[in-house]
Amino acid sequence: MVPLRRNLTILLLTCVVASGCRRPPTRTVAPPVKAPMPKPVPPPEVPLLAPRLQATLAVDGELSEPAWREAAHSGGFRDDVSGSLAVPHSELRIATDGQRLLLGLYAADEDIVAKTQKTDSPDANDDLFHVHLSRVDDGTTYDLRVAANGVVRENGAATGEKPNLPHATCAVEMDGTLNDAHDDDEEWVAECLLPFAILGLRVGDTLAFDVRRCDTPKGVARRCASWKRRVQLQ
Repeated sequence: MVPLRRNLTILLLTCVVASGCRRPPTRTVAPPVKAPMPKPVPPPEVPLLAPRLQATLAVDGELSEPAWREAAHSGGFRDDVSGSLAVPHSELRIATDGQRLLLGLYAADEDIVAKTQKTDSPDANDDLFHVHLSRVDDGTTYDLRVAANGVVRENGAATGEKPNLPHATCAVEMDGTLNDAHDDDEEWVAECLLPFAILGLRVGDTLAFDVRRCDTPKGVARRCASWKRRVQLQ
């Protein structure tokens, strides 16, 4: 009996020691869930300031007058497809004289093409500028299309809805021969004056500009470039 009791005691002690040394089961703790970082809010766009010129500009399609040097410049337009600086080069100058919005539209162009006449529907292949303006405070819009041959078309507040309002005055000057692919042209320029009454504008108002220029270079598919920004009238 004694050996048996001794063996039982040893067995019990062994079980106690074994249970005391056993590691508790490992608990799997889920990693803390990180809240997504809020996306930074981009700062509001600072409007480009269109300065008020003191000199009187002649509407002749020339941007060589000293007053045009004071105007706001868009810089080169961006290609609608790639987003890179567009070739050929296009740019816009903007100013006011306190009563009119002054636009200078420059287009480098190796082959100036514009066949639309005033009584025709717009030709899809014409070299032209399309200026879309929207008054920021109430969304009133105005569209101006100027082709390289000087044909002008307006839509929006200046026509149809309010036919008695004044219209834009534009002049085009070109360095090259129109609709002649046998030589290489240089450029064409459109100079436009838009009375504030077309959009009910006042000094201090802000306009959203969306300006596109489309061109068909020799041996290349038609391409368009654009420039967009808010502009405050000074």
